[in-house]
Amino acid sequence: MSRGVRPQGDGNQASHFLAAILQTPPTPLGIMDPFVSQLGGGADLQGAYYTRNDWEVLDFVGWDCDPSTITYKVSTNVPTQSIPAPQALVRSNGLRFEWQLDSDSTEYIVGVFMGNDPNNADPLYEYQVAFPTTSVVMPIADRLIPGLYSWSVVGWNTGGATETDIRSFIVACYADFNLDGNGDQLDIFDFLNDWFAGDLDADFDQDGMLTSLDIFEFLNAWFLGCA
Repeated sequence: MSRGVRPQGDGNQASHFLAAILQTPPTPLGIMDPFVSQLGGGADLQGAYYTRNDWEVLDFVGWDCDPSTITYKVSTNVPTQSIPAPQALVRSNGLRFEWQLDSDSTEYIVGVFMGNDPNNADPLYEYQVAFPTTSVVMPIADRLIPGLYSWSVVGWNTGGATETDIRSFIVACYADFNLDGNGDQLDIFDFLNDWFAGDLDADFDQDGMLTSLDIFEFLNAWFLGCA
């Protein structure tokens, strides 16, 4: 708890939690942090600092709460994203999202959003996987059309949740196989080179096999061109 406005105190009222900025490393204990009002208000404030500690205090003072039934927002560890990298140009087929494990989470939820500011939007797609899974491949049924998107990972456990930074990425035109920003003859050559080499990057229909259907479907996309 805070140590009060007194000599040898920390300058904050004793009815508050010990401020995160006074701890090493900084650790948010809950919404009763004396500096939490500087973060904003409403859902932003609750999402940033509401923790199991707050619920346990309510239970302790007589509100008869059960902290184990609540999902919380804060953890001290954050899973680190790997790919797609920020603003990466990616193919729509076989799009893989990867992250690193953290020590707290028992499951992860990957959210994929339209545009680069998903704070006020529902995800287009969500994928829930259990620890220790560290990647998700989008199925062909969820294939993204060319455009700007963003993604993040939320790690969950019974005590709370934590979220990675939000990363944006750009899905290339289907005909742009080599990701150079153009749909031209080089894409056909590069696609065929990968296909004959047995590289699953050329698995255009994402059925797990390299067949003539991949060639036909890629060529159909190539002749449609890039807008």
